[in-house]
Amino acid sequence: MGVIVSYRKEKGKLSNELCYRYYISSAEELARGARQHWQIENGLHWRLDVGFKEDECRIRREGAAPVFAGLRHIAFNQLKAEKSFSKGMPAKQKKAMRSTAYLETVLNA
Repeated sequence: MGVIVSYRKEKGKLSNELCYRYYISSAEELARGARQHWQIENGLHWRLDVGFKEDECRIRREGAAPVFAGLRHIAFNQLKAEKSFSKGMPAKQKKAMRSTAYLETVLNA
């Protein structure tokens, strides 16, 4: 049996959240599962936050936040699928902002 304790602190909130999750597993499997979960979660979140400034988004209208999150995911996937320009994601974003022809290539990828 194992327990994973997570601590969450949000900016602007006075209270913090402490969460306990219990699992029946070997210590090795529990540690591997926790590492894999956070590796995937942090990798995607980091890309969206750095590339699209997702954490800075202050959209508050009813239903708009999930729509814009979906649009960011689509944009990320389209840029990732486009293979003619072999630079990183930030360079692809800048090129798409500056070149309508490249933007069309990305949208058709």
